[in-house]
Amino acid sequence: FFQQRTKTSGKIGQTYLAGTAPPHWVRAVRAGSTITTYSSADGTTWVTLGSATIPLGTTAYVGIAATSGVSGVATIAAVSQVTVVSLSLPEPQKGQDIGAPSIKGAATHRLGTYTISAGGADIGGTSDQFHFVYQPFQGDIDVAVRLASLDTSTTRSAKAGLMIRESLTAGSRHAFAFIGGGL
Repeated sequence: FFQQRTKTSGKIGQTYLAGTAPPHWVRAVRAGSTITTYSSADGTTWVTLGSATIPLGTTAYVGIAATSGVSGVATIAAVSQVTVVSLSLPEPQKGQDIGAPSIKGAATHRLGTYTISAGGADIGGTSDQFHFVYQPFQGDIDVAVRLASLDTSTTRSAKAGLMIRESLTAGSRHAFAFIGGGL
């Protein structure tokens, strides 16, 4: 089931998978003011139940809820394998657009996987345009990543990979090891 109630209207909308009963997984993801809920039979493959814009403010309360649905009647729910995972980048990492891409970028982190949404003309030349997840580092470093996927359905010029950069300004000196869609 997916249920939303906005503070101003009090309206409730529900979406559900017919015939779904325990054991079953449910998941909710908050990204800004959008909350999307999911259901899964195995905890790996997720089906979207619904999505709503609910302005909750900076702090939201996350937890497990249960009700019998009938006044004066009790129920018991057993819930296991609970995870609460922040989608914020781990400290001291930050994300920011470099240059002035026409589509603002964003990045999330969940269970070791970074998801980066990015626009921009390209990286290189005198004016870079891309989204950069970074952390300042002094001294020598060895860094490696596995690129799990890259959406090239809208442009074969898409690319992603590792960068070591002099500064956060467009046109900065850098080294960029990447995988691209079809350069």
